[in-house]
Parts: sequence; C-alpha cells; structure tokens
Amino acid sequence: MVDKNELQSVMEQLTSHSLMKGLLSLSLLAFSWLFNDNYTGLIVVFVLIILDTGTGFIKAAKAKEVSSAGFYNFATKLLVYFILIMVGRLVDKTVPVHFASSIVETFLAATEAISIMENLGQLGAPIPKRLLDILKVLQKTQTVEQEDKKE
Repeated sequence: MVDKNELQSVMEQLTSHSLMKGLLSLSLLAFSWLFNDNYTGLIVVFVLIILDTGTGFIKAAKAKEVSSAGFYNFATKLLVYFILIMVGRLVDKTVPVHFASSIVETFLAATEAISIMENLGQLGAPIPKRLLDILKVLQKTQTVEQEDKKE
C-alpha cells in the first residue's frame, strides 16, 4: 500500500520541476482550447461510461462472472472515447461547419445508453422496447452519416 506521505513527496517533486509545470500548463491550455469551455458532450459520455460500467459490474456480480478484464475494458474505453471526442473537436476546429464532435458524441452516448439499457434489462428491469429501438436507430444513423462523409 502506498503511504500518504510518500505519495505527497512524489507529487511535490513532480510539481517542483519547471518542465513538469510547463507541460501541465500546456496540457490544460490545449484542453481548454479544444473544448472551448463546452464540456457537456465530454461529461455526458463519461457519465454514461461510468453508468454502463456500474450496471455491467452488477450484472457480472449477479452472474458471478466478475473479473479484472472488465475494469481493463473500462480504462481502455475511457481512453479510446476520449481520443475519439478529441478528434471530433479537432475536425470541428478545421472546418467551417461544426459537425464532427456532435456526430461522435451522439454516437458514443447512444452506444453507452443502449448498453446500459441492455444491462438493466438483463438484470430484470422493465425497459421500453420502443426507447431501445429509437436509440439503436440513432446509433445507426450516426454510423451511416459517418460512412457517407468518408466517401
């Protein structure tokens, strides 16, 4: 187990170096520029990921299938989704009509919402089939729009 004083010492050493301070400042500046103080899509997607992971964990625990692979998948999903959202935001910075981040964030949110509802349904919660169908249509629409824009 990591000692609190040891961790504090490491953090103080990291932040005492000018290079680390500069890199942290540049990272925060880039993040602020990229998101233009509009973090709504990012927050929504990450909250949905947490809810999906939570419902997935409950489902796995109920089936006695909990494994560390699930949490590895959670970390991987966070990283991949964050990169996708950043790419969407960067594309929006380069084109006059901002559409990429909306498409990416809507697709990711719909994907997570579908997964949450499927998990809840497998846990026995009543899920309106119509709502699940609408989310799947939204997800497919975003996928088709992305494929059309590639061509």
